Amino acid sequence: MVLFRDPNGRRMVTTSVRRVLTTSDDAVLYVETENSVYRLRIRSQKPAAAIAG
Repeated sequence: MVLFRDPNGRRMVTTSVRRVLTTSDDAVLYVETENSVYRLRIRSQKPAAAIAG
């Protein structure tokens, strides 16, 4: 699962993640879940900690 905030500030929780795709732009990730694909842009100067579980 992935937890993030949408552009309106609402917290979002996804279904189980199938795969994570990267691009040549290090700040953009595509996360494919069971029923959706999310385009995530990392805006912080500090990298977020990933928690596997």
